[in-house]
Amino acid sequence: MKDRLPILTPGTARRQYIFSITVAVLITATSSPGAASAAVTSAASPDAPATSETRMINMQIDHQSFTLIPAENAASRALINKLPLSVEMHELNGNEKYVDLAFSLPVGPVVTGTIHAGDVMLYGNNTLVLFYKSFHTAYRYTRIGRIDAPEALENHDSMKTETISVTLSPQ
Repeated sequence: MKDRLPILTPGTARRQYIFSITVAVLITATSSPGAASAAVTSAASPDAPATSETRMINMQIDHQSFTLIPAENAASRALINKLPLSVEMHELNGNEKYVDLAFSLPVGPVVTGTIHAGDVMLYGNNTLVLFYKSFHTAYRYTRIGRIDAPEALENHDSMKTETISVTLSPQ
């Protein structure tokens, strides 16, 4: 049997053209230093962890400081613009503390599947939630950020109380 060249129909020719352009763009993007990381950064999801350019948040819980690493999204940026902020957070379900804020934040809720101890989320457009235990969920949240060293949070004595005092301030 004789080798044959593929027959190019308008659809296959278009797919080959798009493939060629995609390959050329990828080669160009990765050939210059730093370009690949810039491409990856720009394609990051709105809930990606904060970059080094993002301001960290100090989260004071009943006189103990924690570092909140904000997510790269509109909700966390809007919250940072409201700082400093002092609130009383209330117990719910034996795994979280929450407060209804006096203002709304931008939302972009997603089903996370698993909540991890140390996650700080927004439920609806104004309920700030601090999770101190990990569990699975089907609820939708907008990610605000994540507590650095969440194991200290989970074992914090204040998590056993009905209400905690929380102050958020820029670092």
